Amino acid sequence: MRKIKITLASDDGVATAACSELLDRHAAIEVVASLDDLTGHGAWLAMAQSDVLLIDESLLSRGGFEPLNMLLSTYPEVHCLLILESTCENKALWALMQGVRGVLTIREIRPLLIRAITEIVAGEIWAPRTLMQPIRRDLREVDDGSYAYCHPERIKEWVKWH
Repeated sequence: MRKIKITLASDDGVATAACSELLDRHAAIEVVASLDDLTGHGAWLAMAQSDVLLIDESLLSRGGFEPLNMLLSTYPEVHCLLILESTCENKALWALMQGVRGVLTIREIRPLLIRAITEIVAGEIWAPRTLMQPIRRDLREVDDGSYAYCHPERIKEWVKWH
């Protein structure tokens, strides 16, 4: 089994310490780098070797979303998991629209981090269920053919949304 390579990026030591401890104990995961800035040469080198970028909200608050957008557009095969300080649907939805593949809060790290990483590497989006329900409802209400996804028997080819 191939190891999942992860880069940790955080301005705050709390989330990084909790994540590092869990990741070090998991045999299928390898931490490639630990960054405190996304604008340096080290960030580009780390992303070239990574499958997942695990980033803390505090780093985005300090440096803005532009460096992350540049990295994600340059390395589209790298999946990004954002750790938020607290649940905020607006921040989570905005991050997902920017290309982040998953969102967790700090208190969800212990029970859900490993599962979230494996799911986003598998191509899924990891987000709170309460966030996804309004999106699904809006898709069903729009008359653009998306109603067919409510009726699998009508779909001839299965399409996985990413």
